[in-house]
Amino acid sequence: MLDPALQLAVTQSFEGEDLPVGGIPDWFAAVSGGGPGPVPDFASRGVERYAAAIGQGTWDLQEWLYQFDPDSEFRGWAWWDLTRPGDHQVRIWVDTWGESFFACDELRWLAYVSGAEEVSGPTLVRSADWIADRS
Repeated sequence: MLDPALQLAVTQSFEGEDLPVGGIPDWFAAVSGGGPGPVPDFASRGVERYAAAIGQGTWDLQEWLYQFDPDSEFRGWAWWDLTRPGDHQVRIWVDTWGESFFACDELRWLAYVSGAEEVSGPTLVRSADWIADRS
């Protein structure tokens, strides 16, 4: 699901119009209120987990996509990498320019509705930790 959003970030102007959603999976559009269709059980559970952890409801699809605007002054991170340190675990790596606190609920939304049972962090680490995680 992250790939279509990142593709929009490098191909779209983000100038006031709705972003194209053709590459967005139907289930993600549905869970984010941006399309018809069934919401899979894992995504419904993710909405519940997100609400319990964050205390907020669902993200609107267009609002969520606009969080990937590379020129946004509101987003406190830039995409870095995704690694799998173990079975049933993934780590989302972003560059925060050294800031220990930054808004990242759009990443939590993605993780939960994609099936995450638990989301921790953000945690500020050195690039050497990322290198070690990749090997």
